[in-house]
Amino acid sequence: MHLRRLAIAAVVALFFTAADAQQTVTRGTDLSVDAASDGRYAIDLSGELWVVPGGGGDARQLTRNVRSVQSPRWSPDRQHIVYQATTDNRQGLWIYDLKSSTTRTISSTSSFDSHPTWHPSGQRITYASDVDGSGLDLWEVDVPTGVRWRITRLPGNETAPAWSANGRDLAYVHHDGERWSLILRRFAEADEVLLTSHDKLAAPSFRPDGSLIVFFRHGAAGVTLDMAILSQPRLIREYAANEQFKAAPVSWLDRQRMVYSANGQIRQRDFDDWRSRAVPFLASIQPEVETPVVRVRPRFPWPDEPTGSIVIRASRLFDGVRSGYRHDLDLLIGGGRIVAIEPRSERHGAILIDLGDLTIIPGLIDADARLPGQLSPGHGPDLLATGITTIVANHPELDRLDELWAGKDMPGPRMLASAQW
Repeated sequence: MHLRRLAIAAVVALFFTAADAQQTVTRGTDLSVDAASDGRYAIDLSGELWVVPGGGGDARQLTRNVRSVQSPRWSPDRQHIVYQATTDNRQGLWIYDLKSSTTRTISSTSSFDSHPTWHPSGQRITYASDVDGSGLDLWEVDVPTGVRWRITRLPGNETAPAWSANGRDLAYVHHDGERWSLILRRFAEADEVLLTSHDKLAAPSFRPDGSLIVFFRHGAAGVTLDMAILSQPRLIREYAANEQFKAAPVSWLDRQRMVYSANGQIRQRDFDDWRSRAVPFLASIQPEVETPVVRVRPRFPWPDEPTGSIVIRASRLFDGVRSGYRHDLDLLIGGGRIVAIEPRSERHGAILIDLGDLTIIPGLIDADARLPGQLSPGHGPDLLATGITTIVANHPELDRLDELWAGKDMPGPRMLASAQW
């Protein structure tokens, strides 16, 4: 009986340990959603790709350890999901195959790709890409062959492509300076600007019957869901403003039912309804296990210290306590450390190391640092005041700052490129 109780207690302890190792969530902080034609939902939750059954329920996680999945979009045949993710500091596009549970990239190794959407044919993906560093343009890739081609080339950035249900009309957002435009490209016609605004425009989406385009506008009062009615003349109207929208494309189950993300939830709304309802889901998220980072600091050879008293003398000293230099001081060394800083005087019997017209900064703290890109020369004394006398890091201004801070005018730490270590 005693052994049986111990066994039951062990099973119960194991159950609670496993339960504590995961977290069940019903919403996401930056959730975007796309609905398939069969009612299933693809979401990006905690940087991974998930699928939620039609009508809601338990979410199934498809990717593992990607941690950067965004903007999932179903293929028309519901067999694939394209999404964007970041690897090696480069944002690219990936396709998840639901039959084989495999993932493959469709991005080139040199481009920055985002905002993917499927052409209704299911053979092509349209996306935004910065190929040559001159800005985002719209491109297409033929999925079976990998052949790609450019379809826009305007000053600034073209993003957020959206196809009409018949695959003949394309809408997209153009951003140039402080101007945002919603542009419509009809089949075999010139581009038409539907709206120009100083407010940010995002994520257009065609209603299935092609009668209008919904899009998000970031105005002074927040994000609203607006619509461009494709009548003659064109009409721009606000559709909804009472929710905390995620500016990701609205998807349509049919011409009446629309799905989008707001308040960290999947929301569904009938087009003629003033209210939306939440589509409930449960997702069990395993906590992220952080791999410990082992930092190997550079080891400098320790010279044999001579016997007797050692005095180091230089033109000036910066101790980080005062805002400027101190002059006419000696550093007294014992046991390999500074034991005193005293006014300059005769040191009979001591080993005197005279550094001439150099600056002494007591101490040596080696920092594997991440420095802000806007690091200015004036930060030198601030860094020294915290005790940092040497920084091992990568920074675009590293050589210039190292030369400046080693001079007479502005004290600062020694700057060493991390690559050399």
